[in-house]
Amino acid sequence: MSTPNADRGYCHPLHCTDYGPMRGGLRLDMKRDDGTWGGCTSAFNLRSTGGGFPGKGWVLTAGHCMRTKTNNTPTQHNGNNVLMQHGIEKSSYPYDYAALPYVDDAAATKWLEGQTGRNRVLKYCRNSGMDNDADNPCGERIKSQDELITGTHTLAEIKAGWIVCATGSASSAVNYPESVDSGAGAGYLVGTRCGRVLSTDVGINTDLCARPGDSGGPLYSQADHTALGILIGNQQSRSGPCQAGELNNYAPIDTITTDLSARVASKGSKFAVITTPNG
Repeated sequence: MSTPNADRGYCHPLHCTDYGPMRGGLRLDMKRDDGTWGGCTSAFNLRSTGGGFPGKGWVLTAGHCMRTKTNNTPTQHNGNNVLMQHGIEKSSYPYDYAALPYVDDAAATKWLEGQTGRNRVLKYCRNSGMDNDADNPCGERIKSQDELITGTHTLAEIKAGWIVCATGSASSAVNYPESVDSGAGAGYLVGTRCGRVLSTDVGINTDLCARPGDSGGPLYSQADHTALGILIGNQQSRSGPCQAGELNNYAPIDTITTDLSARVASKGSKFAVITTPNG
């Protein structure tokens, strides 16, 4: 079964219904064709302009999250139908993305168009064990906070050594029995972790810790509130709490929006990350 509608009294990565706009870092539950459910993470809100998709809002996540899913069951958050199961997608790194439209106008209004600050990342800090680089903790966790996204960086601008953060919703039923088990392993908790860019090639290689279920989640900079990429690889197939030597890679946001725009160019449309306050 998918997750029931739970309410912790604030926006939580697994339970954010009725707490403002769609954010990066929220759980997206997708139904597989065998009837089971899998979890990935929302990244950034996109806006298409012009042509066939004028002024339309989309939610970005990883393309591989859509594999083994042809049943057209809406993508859920916290037991609520929010997005279509499929949108515009690819699943070959670094073009591993899915731009998902809202399931209907009512959902688009509730989760995006009726809100202010329409592009945020949920900041829900994890600072125990090896969740972060020792000299770069995420910050104090007081329930949850929002990191407003005001711009983007191209892959060429991103440099080794940059301090970066990511929020994910990977979890285990051991820790969160009221939610879909994404395969993260017991002891890995949802939330935000910070680290460094190690290098760039076609993607962004980092020392951030991530687990199955974090895929599609946002990589961003706290320094200038910019969107950088989305999580693609739990490269070591690790499980459970963060360990030394974590390696995970991210598809660059400009690679994704450029490819999306090229794919809808015949319709006269273009994709861009929504930036605050409204977009």
